[in-house]
Formats: sequence, C-alpha cells, structure tokens
Amino acid sequence: MTTVELKINGVYTNLSKGEKRAADYMSKNIPNILKMSLCELSADAEVNQATMVRLCKSLGYTGFKELKKSIITEFNSVTFDSYDSIEQYTDIKDKSNLKSIKEYISSNAVKAIEDTMKLLDEESIEQVAQYIINANTIKIFGMGVSGLVGEDLCYKLIRIGKNVCHNRDFHIQLMYASTMKKGDVAVLISYSGMTSELLELMNIVKKTGAITVAITKYAKNEFTGLADYVLHTSTPEIDKRSGAMSSRIAQLCIVDVLFTSIANKDYSNITSNLKRSYESCIPHKKK
Repeated sequence: MTTVELKINGVYTNLSKGEKRAADYMSKNIPNILKMSLCELSADAEVNQATMVRLCKSLGYTGFKELKKSIITEFNSVTFDSYDSIEQYTDIKDKSNLKSIKEYISSNAVKAIEDTMKLLDEESIEQVAQYIINANTIKIFGMGVSGLVGEDLCYKLIRIGKNVCHNRDFHIQLMYASTMKKGDVAVLISYSGMTSELLELMNIVKKTGAITVAITKYAKNEFTGLADYVLHTSTPEIDKRSGAMSSRIAQLCIVDVLFTSIANKDYSNITSNLKRSYESCIPHKKK
C-alpha cells in the first residue's frame, strides 16, 4: 500500500461526499495517476478539479503535483510486482490453526512497521528529538496499551539520564499535565486520537506552554490539531480489534526511532549514562 493510500484510509471518514468519490477512484488507480493530468484525473473520477485539489490538501500535500511526486518517488524505490503483492491486514478468525495464526501475526506486524515508516515524517522526528534533548522535563501520557508503550519510552529515556515521568494512573497523569511548564515536553500516545482522557490531558498541557507531541494514527481530529508535532502510525481498522497488536508494534517502532535519533544527536553526552545504566544491572544477572 502506498503512502497516498495510507493517508486516504486515515482521513476518509472526514472527507466530503465529492472528496470520497475522488479518493475511491484514486485508491483504485494509483499507478495510472502518474500518466494523468489533474484535468484527466478529475474527469475520470467524476469530480471537479477543485474537489481533487482539496483532497490532495486533505492528504497533506500542497496540491496534485506534490502528490504525484510522492507516488513517483515511492514507485522508484519498489517494483510494481512488489507493490501488487503486498498483503492486507487480517483479523482474528474462528478456529484458526497455529500455522495461520503465526502467519497473520507476523504479516500484520511487518505491515504495521512498513506502513508506519512510510508515514513517519523525518523532519518531525528530528525536531522532537532535539526538543527532548533540551527539555527540562519530559512527561509521557497514555492509557491502556498506549500506556505500556509510554512506559517503554520512559525506561529508554531514564537510561540516558533524562528527567522523565510516566504513570499509567489517569489521576497522576492529570497532576503531571497541570504542573508542566514552558521548556517541558509532553508525549501523548493514543492509537485512535479519540480517547477522551488523552484529549483532556492534551488540552491541559496546551495551557502550560509545554511542547506537545502526539503519537497516533494518521487522521484529522482534535487530538492531532492541538499537537505541536504529530508522529503518525499506520495500523488496521478491524472490527475485533486485533489491531491492538499491530498498533502496539507500530507505536513501539516510533519510540525506537525517536530514542535512537535522540541518542545519535546527543551521543557524546549520553554514552557514559548508557554504560553506567547497563553496568548497574550486571550484578543482578544470574551467572
């Protein structure tokens, strides 16, 4: 699945009727778009050119030319055969055998990682990493599975000596949020971006002047609209929510990329912390 298709899936429910018609046509004709003008594409999709341009902007592009350039760049890095053979996400099925379970778990995990890397904006990662390096304190927020991902990021930042706080209790998170200051960084993790607790926390943090970073799926909603920086994940929308597995993998992947970027940027200052934190645990390893 191309980046354009991933973005369409993320914003589809928020599109107008005309934009949905344009998006449906675009999703089914990605390779053909490279050969078409805006006029031709709009005519084939049975929408006017203004609607097609609005769709391009809803997907984060300045217009049709930039969208087309994105597709060209992506197709230059993969063959059409590999593009056509990419498998779709699968869900939990009744009475699956172990072989098929292994296959769909591994397939979903690999796809979640690959699709997330397509959506992850390198400039945003660079900027967020620098803010975390310079932050007075970093506070991490998340509920449920996203809270577990936040815990992982917290442990990583502790290893390199950062002043970081995380607690999965919502009342504690409320206290963290309300006491943040300018110069602090808040990382808020929510797969859907619709979790009421995370929206409440985001609104509280915004009033403090701290930098806000959202880790969430590609979509346009209040959560992403409030964040200073958004790091997008891509995972399936499936009825039975086995997507909780692949969404966790996608979020952890972003955490790993962010942490590694921080470590690379500040390597000379954190090597001693990495060494000391590693050595502190050695006496407790069974020989």
